Amino acid sequence: MAALTALQRRRDKRKIQPGQKVLINGAAGGVGTFAVQIAKSFGADVTGVCSTRNVNMVRSFGADRVIDYNPVRPLDRLIRALVMSCFSRNIVAFVAKASTEDLTVLHELREAGKVTAVIDKRYRLSEAAEAIRYLEEGHARGKVVITLE
Repeated sequence: MAALTALQRRRDKRKIQPGQKVLINGAAGGVGTFAVQIAKSFGADVTGVCSTRNVNMVRSFGADRVIDYNPVRPLDRLIRALVMSCFSRNIVAFVAKASTEDLTVLHELREAGKVTAVIDKRYRLSEAAEAIRYLEEGHARGKVVITLE
């Protein structure tokens, strides 16, 4: 679903074109990791926003530039909040819808080596509660996987 969300949001809602500049906030998260890769596969110029510990990872899967939000000083945060408020009209809820066509597109991107799942941690089903606690901390890089024993 994360990959479908990224694909449909970038392609259908934002109509990404080659050379277009794209800013992806949360570039190290579950949807963000796919969004960076999919935007790059469409030829976009991608800037990812993430924390310090994720900068190299976000660069590694294709971001042209990475903004590290951790070094931002208090005044910079105020300025950023004011700037972002100008763009708040572009922030809307989005729910992906599975389709055979889109799953085929994602399969082709994966086979071509343009998109890969970023997996932070794997847990056994018996460790599901621990996995959820980890996710709730808000620092997962990519996806957290629960495997059946």
